[in-house]
Amino acid sequence: MFVELGVIRESRAPHRVDFAFSPDQIELDSQEISLRVTESVKGYCELTLLAEDRLRVRGEVKTELSAACSRCLSGFSRPVERYFDLVYAPDPQVDGGDDINLKYDDLEIGFYRDDRIDLRSVILEPILIDVPMKMVCDPDCKGLCAQCGINLNTSSCTCEPTTDTRWQELAEFKKRFTES
Repeated sequence: MFVELGVIRESRAPHRVDFAFSPDQIELDSQEISLRVTESVKGYCELTLLAEDRLRVRGEVKTELSAACSRCLSGFSRPVERYFDLVYAPDPQVDGGDDINLKYDDLEIGFYRDDRIDLRSVILEPILIDVPMKMVCDPDCKGLCAQCGINLNTSSCTCEPTTDTRWQELAEFKKRFTES
């Protein structure tokens, strides 16, 4: 869904867009197969034209993601509800591989092309920012047994705990230190 900036320039007022995308219209990173949008992505965007063709986009996005837990591999759902306030500027056209010097403030700016902005990419940013590096079903998740692979959240195993022999010297030092 594209919004033409000419519409905002003509009205000289903030332009509000309510949206509802089905899960198949929002594509997350194709290599992350365990993370999917499972509910409609709903919300709104308010677009305001600032000086120098900069565009301020504020709004809210709500959806639900399904993922596999990083520790136990069980599937779970996670709601996403984020407010966002972003600034976009025209994409600088670079001829022949010339470098562009960016200021520090420019690193927080998104870019648009052809005097229009794609709202799908705008709402994808707050969704992805909400995703932690490791998706965990519960902060107290025990994960899988390293030896037999059983889910330690649902049952227990009889495997003997293994110790890494490289840490044996440190374990003995700790034992001597705590005894004295």
